[in-house]
Amino acid sequence: MSHSVRALVRNKFGWLILAIAYPCVPAHTAQGESHTLSPQFEIKLSDRGALLVPHDNLGVGDYFLLYSQSHVRAWSSQDGKMLGTVSDEFSSPPRWIGTVGNRFLLASLFEIMGHRLGEPAESWIIVKSKQQSNPDPEDNNPIRHVVAEKEKVVALFGDGQVKCLNVATGESIWQQALDPKPVGAIAIERDTATYLTRAERGETVHTFRASTGIEQSAYDVPKGDSVLDHFPGESTTILQVEDGFIGFDSRTGAQKWRIAGHSRLNAGHVVADSGGVYASVDGHQVVRFSRETGERDWRYESVGVKAPVRVSMEISGSLVLVRGGEFVQALNSEDGTPLGRIECLSHERIHRVLVRGEALYALVKPNRNDSMWRLESTRLSRNEARHGNDKHFYLPAFPDFNEACFVGDTVVVHDGNRVIGFNVPKVSR
Repeated sequence: MSHSVRALVRNKFGWLILAIAYPCVPAHTAQGESHTLSPQFEIKLSDRGALLVPHDNLGVGDYFLLYSQSHVRAWSSQDGKMLGTVSDEFSSPPRWIGTVGNRFLLASLFEIMGHRLGEPAESWIIVKSKQQSNPDPEDNNPIRHVVAEKEKVVALFGDGQVKCLNVATGESIWQQALDPKPVGAIAIERDTATYLTRAERGETVHTFRASTGIEQSAYDVPKGDSVLDHFPGESTTILQVEDGFIGFDSRTGAQKWRIAGHSRLNAGHVVADSGGVYASVDGHQVVRFSRETGERDWRYESVGVKAPVRVSMEISGSLVLVRGGEFVQALNSEDGTPLGRIECLSHERIHRVLVRGEALYALVKPNRNDSMWRLESTRLSRNEARHGNDKHFYLPAFPDFNEACFVGDTVVVHDGNRVIGFNVPKVSR
């Protein structure tokens, strides 16, 4: 029999916290059997609050962030204990834009700030927008886009200013006034960055050094084409256009190759890494084109859905994860070999995905608030005989569900005014 210890306390911030410590229940179940997970902890908040999900949602780290009563606080993902509070107040939940060890970065509409956990804890402003006097926030020089990379952040402001700042000190590394103003976001891959501009004569994609802000090249998009996305690379930058893809030299702006005939690709159907660009065509096949040559490296044709079902893709290390509402397929990025797949029922949806070691996990959301959730897992292997939903772990129903994410070895669920943590069981080889 398992036992739990409960404590109801009011801390110095006025939060009413119900701390429930549960023994961790290991899942030693045979293949195909199910198991019900017991919570590691439960935090009772005095208001609804918000669970902040990291921008990359990689499930890395041993703490999570909660926004409540205008403050952001960090909590241990192991036992649910509070680790620290950001000193500034926020009128709405900020974005969690970066994490380096015990230091995390937050961005609101008009400022970027850092916080370090530990003794002593520390909060500091990295940059603030020079706000104008316009009543509409969108016309008041907001921070349009932020890219955080370890010791620096690159911020794009509404007035076209781009600033690269030292995370620890807030000191300017470089800044540029872009004219015309960029359309959309700035993309950064190592030391190469790109942005898109539009003018009467057409569209142009610019490349610059992320370390210095110095422009390298400008590629004028052929008339009649429209850029949907851009993927910078040290030697070759890839553009997704309405009819396919274009690769151009990042240093000179000279076009290297072009692929036509992929006009059916929608937003989210394309991702890229240093090796190439991955495209999901109509949801039933995935192809990779070489970044340097534009030639097709491989094609995987058994995703298993038909149009108009929409899929999305993401890169996780050496894997390409192809996601539909009811499935996630893991492919080896180098050769397209299928390594594992998780499927759920037609009335369910895969809410979050985690790759940990040689295992793929999916948090499955039911279509009814009074139904139980599931954590599905499968081993990643080139041996198709080992594919399948190896383990099924049940979680309770969350009648007032807000959000959920993976944090290290824990699934954190925000349900109404409570936050619950569940251990992610390991999948045996």
